[in-house]
This record gives sequence, C-alpha cells and structure tokens, in this order.
Amino acid sequence: ATAAAYRACEASVSALAAAVPVAVGARVRVAAAVAGASGPGPLLVVAGAAVGGLAVVAAAGARGEVAGVDLVVRAVPALLGTGDVATSARVVSRWGDASGLLVETPVDVGPGPPAATCVAPAAGVADLLRRGQSVAAWREPGPGEHDTLPPGATRPVRGQVRIDRVTGADGEVAWVVHVPGTQEWDGDGRGSPMDLAGNVALVGGRDTGVATGVATALVAAGVRRGEPVAVVGHSQGGMTALDLAGDPRVRRVATITHVVTAGSPLAGRTPPPGVQVLALEHRDDLVPRLDGRDHPDRRDRVTVVAPAPDGPWRGDAVPAHSSSAYVVTAARVDASEHPSLVAYRAGLAPFLAREGASCTSRHVVLTRSPGPHR
Repeated sequence: ATAAAYRACEASVSALAAAVPVAVGARVRVAAAVAGASGPGPLLVVAGAAVGGLAVVAAAGARGEVAGVDLVVRAVPALLGTGDVATSARVVSRWGDASGLLVETPVDVGPGPPAATCVAPAAGVADLLRRGQSVAAWREPGPGEHDTLPPGATRPVRGQVRIDRVTGADGEVAWVVHVPGTQEWDGDGRGSPMDLAGNVALVGGRDTGVATGVATALVAAGVRRGEPVAVVGHSQGGMTALDLAGDPRVRRVATITHVVTAGSPLAGRTPPPGVQVLALEHRDDLVPRLDGRDHPDRRDRVTVVAPAPDGPWRGDAVPAHSSSAYVVTAARVDASEHPSLVAYRAGLAPFLAREGASCTSRHVVLTRSPGPHR
C-alpha cells in the first residue's frame, strides 16, 4: 500500500509538472528528484495531494476550484500526520530548508528607486490598495495583460516596500506601509523574500525575517513610537502585515494600529490588542482558503466576504485573487453604510486625505542575504 501511494504521488507530480508553467514545473521536478534520491519528502506529498484534489473538481469552475482547495487543505494534514494546516506548513518549511528547495534566510534592506510624488494621502480603502500596487507590479506585463503601474510611477523592483508619511494640518504624523504579495515562486533563498519559502513559513507561523527589514526601514524613515502606523498588503503581503503588527522587533520602534488585507489567509493569526484589522476576501478566491478555517468574528477584526466583482474577475479563481479585483471590492467598502465598516473607516482618518493633510513617500528594497536564517 505504501509503494502504491508513493507511485500515485509521483504520477501526480509528473502531471503537475506538465500542466503548470515551466518555472513552477522546474521546481516540482527538482522536488521529485530529491524525493527519489532521499525518500518522499513532505513537499512531494503536498504536491501529490494538491494535484489529486484539484483534478477532481477543477472542471466545475471557480466554485469547484475553491472546493478542491478545501479538500486539499483537509487532506494534507492527514497525509503528513500533523493534525492541522499550520503544523503541516512548519513540517514542509523545515524539510524545504534541509533540501534547499524552500530556504529561509536573513533579509537585508537597501535603498529603493526614487519614489513617485505623493500629492495627497489616500482617499479611502480602495486607494490604499491601489497604491499598494505600485510596489507589487514589479514585472513587465505580458501580452494582453493590464499594466497596474500608476501613470508616471517608476516600475518597482522585487522586494520593494513603500512607506508613506501623512502629515495633518495640525502637524500630527501617521504612516502607511505597503507590503507586496508573492513575487517569486522559487524558494531557493535568493532575491525577494516575498517568495514560495516565505509563503510556507508564514502559513506555519515561522519567522520570515521580513519583520527585521521593515523595522529597519521604519527607523530609517523617521517613524517614532506613538505615531500611528497602518500596514496594507495583498495576498502574502496581508499575512506579512498582520505578523508585523505583532512582531516585537517592529513594536519596539513603531505603533501599528491598523492593518488592511486583501485575499490573505488570516484565520490562524490573532492581532495584538489595539490593532484593528480589515480583511477582504472573495468567495471565488482560492488563497484565503489555504489556512483551512474561516476568519473568526472578533471586535478587532472586520472581515468582508464578497463575490469577485463583475467583469474579468468573476467565475475564475485566479483573476478573483488579483489585486485589481480587490480594489473594486474595496470601493464598495468605502461606500458601505454597514456600522462595522463605518467605524473602521473612521479609525483610518489619520492615514487618509482631509483638509490640510499632505503626504511624502519613500521606497526600500528587501532582499534575501546568503546564509542560514537566524
């Protein structure tokens, strides 16, 4: 039975390598090669389960794909004997460290390209997410793709983080940190820390080292404790944002009061006292399902669950996860009269446009440095 299960996993990985883009397929083939040499590792088990689960229901459209993710999320802990998704992710992450496929390293901070002029603070939640796209759209758009880079902005590089300083007419200062989502599907410990290794580590609750880099960047930007800070992130950036709010290295230098996330699996994360969280989640989006639980209903966390907007995002699980789709949903949040959303928007006032308020921006770049993660 064990041999049959191994053969099934290997067949699933072969199917995955043939069905996904070459860059991802190459990584899966490496995983299969390592597993063949040293016994099936957790990454191979996860890949086999993922292909098997998604293949059953992918033909059913976006809802079927979401159901397939739910199936995989339930199956992987059972296959690994770990009991829950977070523990499974820790097992995979540590195995990835040992195999060289998912390498966690320290994170260095360097200067980013010149920041585009920040004429005025963001107008609302949708504008906050739209400005976050300025650090997420680091690659050139492919044929037929919409370029999300704002007009007049310099194309960002991998690992770029944006920090906005908002000054009110009374001189009070607030800060907005924009953290990008996943930028690389390799996990070999090079390039941007917003990669596959970082994703798995975040789901498992492991320290990714990004917090150290952001804390260093905040100090360099002039942030002082007591000045309110909001962190905004899409996908992996949202998981990172909530982790930053509770990380002691960041809390020593900054006072994070608000977090805004879009398309992020957050159910296993609890914001520290005093941090208000707004989480946007599309029903058609696969990614928020990866933690295997619904977001808890708490006073400090407002979760908006909605279908993907009409247009190219509806009916397909991949476009439903795009940051541009969440900008449209956030515009509905800005217009909503729901008491929870009205209260959250009122708390965002120090970070948003108002009479006499001004804004300046700076960019930094986070990169993985060689050597084991400490």
